[in-house]
Amino acid sequence: MLQAKGISSFNLAFLDVVKARAINHKVFSQVGDVYFFFKTWFENSGAKILYSINTSLIAQIRGPHLTLQDLCRLNSYISPETHVVVLITAKMITNQGILTTKNHWIVWTDKLKLHNGLEITEQTAITEKVQLELFSWGKVKKWWTSKTLGEIMEYSFAAMVVSKIP
Repeated sequence: MLQAKGISSFNLAFLDVVKARAINHKVFSQVGDVYFFFKTWFENSGAKILYSINTSLIAQIRGPHLTLQDLCRLNSYISPETHVVVLITAKMITNQGILTTKNHWIVWTDKLKLHNGLEITEQTAITEKVQLELFSWGKVKKWWTSKTLGEIMEYSFAAMVVSKIP
């Protein structure tokens, strides 16, 4: 089985299914539907939802963003036994377009860190430049190397932490 720093070909296939379903049903901004699909898929695969942020339909109507406290909490879940899945705007990956809607799920493969390699904390200034290695568009790499912490917060909307599939 293909391994890419904790992301198996099984997981890559799952993300392709989610993307295809979102395209087919035009639910890019309907996180409740996609979240339900994620939750059901993970649970049917033997994984457990350990933690979630802003995944309820009510939360999505209000349109909240992830906070610094949320990002720090997600960092605490990074381990070989978990996946951290986050809903962002695709503009954060492609650096193109003007849309800032909730339209792209990513998987963190490492902790969100400052450029010096230290983890962010709740005292980190939102003007600090951060870096994050993540899975998106079929690749694991450091997609975010020049974003500020404030930008990450502004364009991150929901998240869930799931156990690895047994």
